Amino acid sequence: MLLRILSAVLLAPPLIYLILYGTNQHFFLLILPVAGGLLYEWQNLSGKQSRAKLLLHLSIAWLLLWVNYAGFERYSSLIIVTALFIMVASSLVDYQPDKKVIAGWSFDFVGLVYCIVPLILLLKINTNWSGSYVVFLLFVIWATDSGAYFSGKFFGVKKLAPKLSPGKTWVGFYGGCIGGMLAGFVGSTIFSFAFPLWQAILMGIIISLTGQLGDLAESLLKRESGIKDSGNLIPGHGGLLDRLDSVLFAAPVYYLLLTWLATAKTVSIGSLSFAG
Repeated sequence: MLLRILSAVLLAPPLIYLILYGTNQHFFLLILPVAGGLLYEWQNLSGKQSRAKLLLHLSIAWLLLWVNYAGFERYSSLIIVTALFIMVASSLVDYQPDKKVIAGWSFDFVGLVYCIVPLILLLKINTNWSGSYVVFLLFVIWATDSGAYFSGKFFGVKKLAPKLSPGKTWVGFYGGCIGGMLAGFVGSTIFSFAFPLWQAILMGIIISLTGQLGDLAESLLKRESGIKDSGNLIPGHGGLLDRLDSVLFAAPVYYLLLTWLATAKTVSIGSLSFAG
């Protein structure tokens, strides 16, 4: 527990500072190694490491991130179709009767969607709004994790999903929701967002719920793969997938909420904003 807290104390402040005061280019450069780490750990879940496959997936991921950063997102579909064609063609050329090819295609494609689409949306949030909106998401997720951990540790009895994640309890689940709600209140006050306070609180609850769902989903992935942690990059926290599982699920929902609020408040054709 001490190692877990120490890692958070050392890593969180520079990360927050970079997101809040860095440029879009800084955020893009931050996302690139994160994408690589997530894809590496995703491949570990399959129990088979392939440098060629990792290089292919990383190239696809970085290209998708770049076109969305550079404003060429209209080419995203072309990149995805081309990537699928390459994945299928390489499997046909290297086919072995004992290989589960279709299952491999599914695993690879889901990995790209699971790991990379949320990063693209975080990039869009940072570009269309600001880094403070990204920090708000992280703040809610961290508050949810802390609320769930401490309330579950000291008061939790009834298990939430005993066969999936024995350490999680219903009390921890509710504690996480309360943590997310409080983070929505505090975060909105700190950053002075344009939307009303009640919307920030509601957003905090929704992010908390989707984040906890993402945590359980990653527990399922690890159970299926027979591993305890996705990696050991962060002392006390495991790998990037362990640390970002909630963010990966919450980011798409958060992006949709921000987009809905933006389009409801403005009729401008340009970059999304809360003006009006």
